[in-house]
Amino acid sequence: MLYSFLTSDDLDSAIKEEMLYQLVRDNLGLVGSAEASAVSWMKDYLGQRFDVAAVFPNIGEWTAGSEYGPAQSITIPGEPATVPAGIAFYERPNEIGPGQSYTPQYERNAAGRLTNYAWHAGQCYEALRASLNVEPGTPAAQTYWRPRDPRDPKVMMFCVDITLFRLFQRVSPRKIPDLRTSLYNQAKEWLTMVADGSLTPDLPRPIKVADSSDTIRWGSNAARQHYY
Repeated sequence: MLYSFLTSDDLDSAIKEEMLYQLVRDNLGLVGSAEASAVSWMKDYLGQRFDVAAVFPNIGEWTAGSEYGPAQSITIPGEPATVPAGIAFYERPNEIGPGQSYTPQYERNAAGRLTNYAWHAGQCYEALRASLNVEPGTPAAQTYWRPRDPRDPKVMMFCVDITLFRLFQRVSPRKIPDLRTSLYNQAKEWLTMVADGSLTPDLPRPIKVADSSDTIRWGSNAARQHYY
């Protein structure tokens, strides 16, 4: 099961499923709320230095009828494919129509317009080309999807620790296990060190105009005063 960023498998690796269900009493909405709080808190720490939209990608359960497409520039080699009817192609809307042949080339700005990742049958998939009603993991989906989890393992680990601590804090604040408190403090320490620059994890950084070699600097040297 996918909550938002975490899955039930992620939580099961840190706490027994029976203990989790006993804690929430089948109210899985509590898990979702704790996870949302953890993700929001982590974004506050990571947002000044990293691209939190890429660190916490938009992953949803795969559903028939939803449109999917790649997040970055991807060129699929081979013969031109055929656009399935009903697909909206955002990269060249004036040139490509349903049923026409094309060579897929997607621009970065497709991100946010199409869902780029999908969770299906216990696995995360990345979209390679725009699709509609193409189920991941099936033989027909080999050129449309590939198994890939975009989430950073360390971010996932700390998100699990923070989520479980927040869950205990909300449901049973007087009976928080020492292990959960210790792991929460470790996660908080890591986030603090990342935020102040003491640690630099390998996470996506935001694209800045100043980083481009084509940037033109405006202005001039400081004015000089000449005395004769």
